[in-house]
Amino acid sequence: MLAIAVLPASLMITFGHMTNKPRAGWVLLMVMLALFLVGLAVCDWAEMAPPSQLTGLHIVGANMEGKEVRFGVVSRC
Repeated sequence: MLAIAVLPASLMITFGHMTNKPRAGWVLLMVMLALFLVGLAVCDWAEMAPPSQLTGLHIVGANMEGKEVRFGVVSRC
């Protein structure tokens, strides 16, 4: 799992060294990180929002139907 994060980061740094512009590699890495964090925030918001079909039932918490909860759920649920 560590390699999933380290390899793309290292490729951006390698790109910067190959083009003799190390700063360009760091900029690409920061853009990738920003896009990842924005996507993570959007997905977290979408997962934690109550389903619109169940608003009349006054159900509190996220929709956990079909989700893996073996390792626990976020404390907000």
